[in-house]
Amino acid sequence: KYKHRIAVAGTHGKSTTTAMIGAVLVASGLNPTVHNGARPNLVIGGKDFFVTEACEFKRSFLALNPTVAVVTNIDADHLDCYRDIDEIRETFAKFTGKATKVITHDSDDMAVELSIPGAHNVGNAALAVKVGLHFGIPIDTIKAALKAFGGVERRFQTIGKVGSAQVIVDYAHHPTEIETTIQTAQSIYGDKFLVVFQPHTYTRTIALFDDFVATLKKCDCVMYKTFSAREKPMRGGDASDLATTLGVEYFDVKKSLQNYIKKVSKNYKAIILTGAGDINKVLSY
Repeated sequence: KYKHRIAVAGTHGKSTTTAMIGAVLVASGLNPTVHNGARPNLVIGGKDFFVTEACEFKRSFLALNPTVAVVTNIDADHLDCYRDIDEIRETFAKFTGKATKVITHDSDDMAVELSIPGAHNVGNAALAVKVGLHFGIPIDTIKAALKAFGGVERRFQTIGKVGSAQVIVDYAHHPTEIETTIQTAQSIYGDKFLVVFQPHTYTRTIALFDDFVATLKKCDCVMYKTFSAREKPMRGGDASDLATTLGVEYFDVKKSLQNYIKKVSKNYKAIILTGAGDINKVLSY
């Protein structure tokens, strides 16, 4: 029912990119309706522009009919419902095939100044720039909107302190995302940060186990009990299995993890709680 239907897909970064595109359209006075998977997740606007995050899990984004398809990236994930990366690519091709305009990363990406950290967000913003230009929005308006953009909830979001250490919550639950979180933290805190990781589903942990280990070895980390979501426990796919392989602490009781964080916080500039489950509530006393 909307004239312009902008759907943002991708394995990583789609929530932030959706919010950025929404911010650009709002700043230009185009009065969009925006539906997102991360808070702030809903803006009610007019009937000409609809912006939505489009998730590939169980191929749900194929139910959408976008006029503009935005793809942030394609990576191996949701291997509980896809055979392999080739099948994922094929499904994304079906999604983009529905649109009259497809926007992806290429040599025309434009870097703009942001107020939120992370090189990955520069990439997300480049896609928002392309969407804005596609709809004839002046580049100065686009840049101003993105400079003012404050991010979305649980994307490297500072929520308080433990002692002198900042507490950050991040939604990263895939090795590629955790790698990005680590790189962002290193650019700000050097090596003075602790990652508290909560795996999200057993199937993802099993499918990407070696990648999780290789990534988490790059920083100080501890494991928190798996957020099972829709699944039952599976041998070899538990947070404790990651902890054993990495040789790090594992916690399955929130209070015990809280006490540990309090104890070690003096050694760090930041404590980063990462995962797509309820890890963000660990320091809610």
